[in-house]
Amino acid sequence: MKDKKFLLAPIVFLLILFLVDKIFLLEYFQTKFIQPGNAIFYHHRKVLMKRMLENPILKDRSKKIAVALGDSRAYPFSEPGLPNSEKEKWLIYNFAAPQAVPMYAFMQYEKMVQAGFVPDMVYFSVSPEAFDDSKGMIYDPFMRLGMDDEFYQKYKDLIPWEDKYKYWLGKAFVFKSMQIEFKTFIDRLKSKRMREYDPDFNEDMMVLNIGKGEYLGYATLSNNEKKLKKDAARIKGIYLSKFHLSNTQFIFVEKLLKLAEAKGTKVYLVWPRVYDDYRNAYYELEIDKTWWIKIQQLAKENQAIAIDFNVESSCNFFNDASHQSVQCFLEEMQIILKRFNSSSF
Repeated sequence: MKDKKFLLAPIVFLLILFLVDKIFLLEYFQTKFIQPGNAIFYHHRKVLMKRMLENPILKDRSKKIAVALGDSRAYPFSEPGLPNSEKEKWLIYNFAAPQAVPMYAFMQYEKMVQAGFVPDMVYFSVSPEAFDDSKGMIYDPFMRLGMDDEFYQKYKDLIPWEDKYKYWLGKAFVFKSMQIEFKTFIDRLKSKRMREYDPDFNEDMMVLNIGKGEYLGYATLSNNEKKLKKDAARIKGIYLSKFHLSNTQFIFVEKLLKLAEAKGTKVYLVWPRVYDDYRNAYYELEIDKTWWIKIQQLAKENQAIAIDFNVESSCNFFNDASHQSVQCFLEEMQIILKRFNSSSF
C-alpha cells in the first residue's frame, strides 16, 4: 500500500501544481501584474485601441487619421514627425509592437474595421525576419502577448502546428506563458517598487501614454560604428542564420491589404532602413530579390504602395543595427505624406 502511495505522489504533486498555476488566471495577474519589456507594449496597445475608438474625431472626421502597424521599427511614426504644413490635418495612432509579425497588424486593423472605424492611412512596417516561421515569433510574442481567443478561433488553421502547441501549453500552464523575470521581481520587491507591475504606475506605460502610442527613445545624431558593427553581427546570427522564407505571414499581409482596399484605406508597406552591415546581410541572402519582390507584388495587386527605405531614405543615423534614429522619420514621413497627397487611388 505504501508503494502505491509513493507512485501516486508525482501525480498528486502535478495536480496541485496545475491548480496553483490557475491562480495566475485571476484578473489581478492579467491586468495588474504586467511584466516589463515586450508585455508592456502589447498591454498598452489594448488600452490604446479603446482610447482611440472613444475619440470623437473618429466620427466627425475633422482630421485625417493614420495608424502605424508592424514591428518596433515603426515606433517613431507619429504626429511630432509630421511636416509643419500637415500637423493640424492629422491624428496618428501607433500600434507597432516589439517583434510583431504581420498577423498582429492584421488583427489590429480588422478590429478597427469591426468597430466601425476605417483609418485614412496605414503605415505598415514589414521586416523579412518576421517571415521565417522557424524563429518562433508567431508564438512569442504575438500569440503569447497579443492574440485574443477570437482571432485564434477564426484563423487557427493558418497557424503552424508548432506555434499552436506552444499556445496550448501556455494555456495549460499560465505561469509558463507569463515568463516572469525573477531578477526584476526580486529587485522590485527589495526596493519596494512592486506597484510598477501595475500599468497605472509603470514608467514605460506612462511614456507610451504621453502621445498616441509612439516611442521616441531611439534618438541619436551620431553613430557608434564599433557598437553598430557588433550589433549587426549579433542580430544577423539570431535572425538571419539558416533563414527560411515561410508563407504564413504573406497570407496575413494579403488579408490586410485586401480588407484595406475594400474599405478605402491607403496602405504604405514599408521596409525600414537598417545599418549597412545588417542590410548587406539581407542582400547576401537575396532577400531583396525574393521576399521584397513578393511584397511589391502584393502591394501592386491590392492598390497599396511599397517603399524600401533602404533605398529611398538618405538618413544614416542608427540607434542600433536594426533601428534608425527617430530623426530619420522626419524625412521618411515627408516622403509618405507627399505620396499620399498626390495619390489618386
